Amino acid sequence: MSSRIGTQKDAGWRSPTRDQLFNHPVESVAAALRDPDPSVRLRALILLGNMAETDPQARAALERVASQDADKKVRETAKGMLEDLGGQASN
Repeated sequence: MSSRIGTQKDAGWRSPTRDQLFNHPVESVAAALRDPDPSVRLRALILLGNMAETDPQARAALERVASQDADKKVRETAKGMLEDLGGQASN
C-alpha cells in the first residue's frame, strides 16, 4: 500500500483537504480522476455518476473522462454512465 501512495504523490495526485471534501465534493472526487491507477479512477466515476444527475460539474467531468481517459475500460464506463443519464457520450 505504501508504494501506491508514493506513486500517487509522484504523479501529482493529492488527497483533498477536509474543506475541499465537504465544501467542494465534485472537485474533490474529480481530483481522483488524475490518479495513475485506473481502479481509482473507476471508483471516482461511481461517485461522480451519483452526483451527475444534479450537478453539471460532475457531468462535465464524466464527459471529459469518456473522451480523454487513457484507459479504455474507464472511458467506456464513463460513456455508459452518460448514456444512463440520458445524454450522448462524447466520442
